[in-house]
Amino acid sequence: MTDFENLEQHKKHINKVTGGYQSIGGKRFGRHQIVEIPFVKGLSVLDVGCNAGLHSLVASKYCPAVTGAEELHDIYLDALKMKDYFQNNVTGFHPDRVQFSDGSMANIEGEFEAVLAFNVLYHLNKPSLSRLSDILKTAHRVLVQARKKVTKDHNNLNVPENIIAYLRDLGFSVSVKNPLGSRPFIFGQK
Repeated sequence: MTDFENLEQHKKHINKVTGGYQSIGGKRFGRHQIVEIPFVKGLSVLDVGCNAGLHSLVASKYCPAVTGAEELHDIYLDALKMKDYFQNNVTGFHPDRVQFSDGSMANIEGEFEAVLAFNVLYHLNKPSLSRLSDILKTAHRVLVQARKKVTKDHNNLNVPENIIAYLRDLGFSVSVKNPLGSRPFIFGQK
C-alpha cells in the first residue's frame, strides 16, 4: 500500500481535523507531494510552511527527525491534533519523530540536512527567507513545489525560474520534474 492509499483510509478524519484546509484529495494536498517525500530519506528535515502537518508526518516514515514550521497559530494547533491522530490511528509513520514550531520561520533553531517547501517560498518575509538561506547553506537536499502563476508576494521566489536561480546560488545542483505543469517540483542536491 502506498503512503497516499494509507492516508486515504483516514481521509474523513484528516479532513475534519484540518477543517478541510489541507484535505486529502483537495487542492492543497495530494498524492504528488507525498510521492516525492522519500527524496529526503534518512535526513533531518525542516518542512517550511507545514500547514496542518501532513507532509511532516509523512516524512516521519523516512526521516529520523522532522520539524514542521508554521507561522499561523490556528494551523499550528491543527498540526498538533493531526500528530495526535497519527500517533493513535495511522500505522507506518513515526509521529514521535516530528515536532512542530509555532512562530516565525526566522526563529527556527538548529541545522537541517534537508528542506521541504511546498508552494510556500514566495510567502516568506525578509527575516524568514534569510533564516531559510542560512539553513540551506548547510543542507544537502531541498524539495520545492513551485507554482507557475503566482503574483509577487514577499520576495521574488514566486516562479520556478527564480527558485532555481536561488537554489543554484546556494550551491545546489537542480533538476525539475513536470516543468510544464502548473506546480512543478524542483529537486536540489549538493
